[in-house]
Amino acid sequence: MAAMNPAHPEDPNQLVYEKRKFSEAVAFVLYSEGDKLSLDPQDPGGKTKWGISERYDEVDPTSLTKVDAERIFYKNYWIPICGSNLGPAISMAVLDFAVHSGVARAGVLLQKMVGTKQDGIIGPKTLNAVVDQLGTMMIDGGGISYQEVDVTFAVAFTEERMAWICRIVKSQPKTRLKYLVGWMRRVFRLQKKLMEYYAT
Repeated sequence: MAAMNPAHPEDPNQLVYEKRKFSEAVAFVLYSEGDKLSLDPQDPGGKTKWGISERYDEVDPTSLTKVDAERIFYKNYWIPICGSNLGPAISMAVLDFAVHSGVARAGVLLQKMVGTKQDGIIGPKTLNAVVDQLGTMMIDGGGISYQEVDVTFAVAFTEERMAWICRIVKSQPKTRLKYLVGWMRRVFRLQKKLMEYYAT
């Protein structure tokens, strides 16, 4: 995993980097989800606030604070997706999909992209496959930077996510069609955010 985390895990600079990576990713999720309590009867997650749902996160989100939400995102989503072992762009893309549609679904999509067993559990085999694919992209790209392949892979992940959204809406139009525009706008905002990594 050294290619994904160039600094030593105990290096203070690495700890600062990891904290910033999570903060940037969760900030996008919080902005997308908003602080209003949702009581949409067609939302399978039930009562929802800040993207935290009563059913899936097993908490009453009614009085949930932003800090509470961040803690839940870290424990229930960031750790399971192994966000610390992914590049900043990829981790943001995977985290947002995990919050929006489930950790397992985000894991399956990542595994589909790198050709590993699609069980939804992101572990060493999936992470190593991501590293291998990014390394191949760097070589095939004529020595382009890790930052560039991180963003390229992340954007490709969002494209696969949009294809999944279209399939879901097509198969369940009565309950999902009304969400299509909002879901797509969210992904477009994410793509724009991801592209900002090229300029940093």
